[in-house]
Amino acid sequence: MDRANKYGFSLVEVLVVVIIMGVVSTIGVSSFRQAVANSRVRDSAINVAAFLERVSMTARETNEVYCVVAAANSNELKAYKGSGCSGTVVESMNLEGGVLFRSSSSLTSPNTDATTNLVGKNAYFVARIGLNSFRGSNLEQQTFEGYYLMQYSTSSTWAGVSKVPTDNRFRSHTYVGAWRNL
Repeated sequence: MDRANKYGFSLVEVLVVVIIMGVVSTIGVSSFRQAVANSRVRDSAINVAAFLERVSMTARETNEVYCVVAAANSNELKAYKGSGCSGTVVESMNLEGGVLFRSSSSLTSPNTDATTNLVGKNAYFVARIGLNSFRGSNLEQQTFEGYYLMQYSTSSTWAGVSKVPTDNRFRSHTYVGAWRNL
């Protein structure tokens, strides 16, 4: 029988194709994981900003003081009625899977006007007519600034939410080599 008339693939050809498929799959999986991390941290920042806006609106509507706290290395944000950040939680939220609040990092604030990382500190909301009710980390002073940092697991994927005196709302940011507004 003549070898030229045989059909099929040699073992070497099959192995080369399998190796190429493995390399392409590995690249695709790592890209997919990074996309998941980016999506989760971005969604968390947007949700934290919305949560803080909701607490601010509630403080204005009820004319009450509200205290919000996010513990470092946790995924939960809690709001308490009153200035003590203790007692009954009136509202809470959990971050997306794998995203945690971070109290310190090598990153600077997502907004140069916000210098206080509020993770692990009490943040206060006091009714103010026509303005965002956010007071900052000191109920007695009117600092009106602060930020929250979030990180996906231990990756380099970060997000932040900031509030500064010149802006009447909370802003969400992501970190990819530099801070970017959402």
